[in-house]
This record gives sequence, C-alpha cells and structure tokens, in this order.
Amino acid sequence: MGIMEKKGISGKKATFTAMCIIPPSSIWPEIQAIRSLYDPAYSRWMPHVNMAFPFLQPEEFDLGQAMLQEELKDFPQFTIKLTELGHFAHGKKGVLWVNPSVPGTELQDLENRIVKVFPHLDDLLKKSEDGFHPHMTLGNFTSKEIIGKVAEFQKTWTPKEFVVTELSIIKRDSQTDPFYVAKTVPLKPLQFPYFQ
Repeated sequence: MGIMEKKGISGKKATFTAMCIIPPSSIWPEIQAIRSLYDPAYSRWMPHVNMAFPFLQPEEFDLGQAMLQEELKDFPQFTIKLTELGHFAHGKKGVLWVNPSVPGTELQDLENRIVKVFPHLDDLLKKSEDGFHPHMTLGNFTSKEIIGKVAEFQKTWTPKEFVVTELSIIKRDSQTDPFYVAKTVPLKPLQFPYFQ
C-alpha cells in the first residue's frame, strides 16, 4: 500500500474534477469574448490554466486540499502575464491559447510539487513530447487556419497580468453542468505590497 492509499487517496482519477489557476474576473472580458465564439468548452469551463486534469474524486477533496496545503505552505504567490498567443496543432484541429508567462519556473515547480503529492495525477506531464505545457485556451480552429488566427488575434490582444494567490479545485455535477470552485489551496502571501 502506497503513501496516498494509507492517507485515504484511492488513486482513481475523475474527469469531472480538476485543479487549476483561475484569473480574477476583472481580466475575463476579452478572454470570454473570444471563447464565447470559438471555444466549445466556453459554457462548461471558466478561464483557467490546468495544473491537474483529471483530478481527485470529490469525496477526496478535503483530504487532498489538506495534503496540498501542507506541501505548498511555503510556495510564494507569483505573477502571471498573459501577453503572447500561441497554438497547438493536432491532426485537423488547431487550438488557440495564450501563454501564461512567469518570471522564472514557478508553473513547472508548482506542477512538480502537485505530482509529488499525487504521483498518479501526472497526465499533464505526459500529454505532449515537451512535457508540461501550461496554457489558457481561447478557441478551436482547423489546423490549416490556426497560424493565421494566432497572428490575427495577437494584433488586437491586450496584455494582462495578475497575481496567483491560490489554486482552485473545481468540479461539475454532470456532463452538461459548468465547473465551479469547490475548494481552494492558498499560496504563501508576498511579504511586501504588490504594485501593478
């Protein structure tokens, strides 16, 4: 029996739960304006950067939250800048996204710490040949048009910036219901006032 099982984590993944970074609603308007037209998941997912998907079973949220809070109690808050757009191409499908740029390796470090606590939640590390590739999805297009769409939306994109103060544990109650925040895991507050 592994450490997780001893503590009460089954190791079973749920595709109706996730752990992610959700930006403040004050910077949603432009993101949502694009997503409402081009992202099929617009009505189910809020703007987000996935850190673990699939995630834990809902009955494991309390324990999982406590385990992550202990692991991340000294992980400081950090800034994400949403400036540069990019894309994935998978066969005939192209995905438009905005890159969550950070000062150093905060997102990779955070991902590693999450997987340290829950080794079975390593899907995002294995999703591509490049390993973990954090992104915020804006829309889906064909692979033929995606490069042109990146250039088109980049021209009018307004750079955004926010401080990551917590991770959100989200879930949905059915395939058609939207995700909502069930729990949060705070990061260590900055020791000085943050100035935009």
